[in-house]
Amino acid sequence: MTVYPSELQGLEGMLLKAQHWITWGEIDLDVLKEVLKKRGEVPGGKRLNDEYVKNRLGFNSIDELAEALYNGKIHLHKLSDYIKPVFRLHPPKKGFKRSIKKPFGAGGETGYRGREINELIKRMI
Repeated sequence: MTVYPSELQGLEGMLLKAQHWITWGEIDLDVLKEVLKKRGEVPGGKRLNDEYVKNRLGFNSIDELAEALYNGKIHLHKLSDYIKPVFRLHPPKKGFKRSIKKPFGAGGETGYRGREINELIKRMI
């Protein structure tokens, strides 16, 4: 997913303030598709499906929507009238592997983890 420089200034500041309590990184396209299919919700609490995406958003499928999001053609926060911008994930299967009190670079779980966020997301879906 591409983050543009104007968005990065505000986003980077928020991430750095909360880095001791959260983890983040770059998501892969296949993981984004899986998150949208399994955890995507529309207002009213119903599951996101291909029919809803086709009728309301003009994309042929969830896969096509995921590709547009991944390539930066649209932004999830601008679709908040049609898709909830928050995904309710489970705690990771088999728990966290390391300490949640240390940063990722120092052998912990918090902070920036790059592409390795995908493995964590898969365990949380």
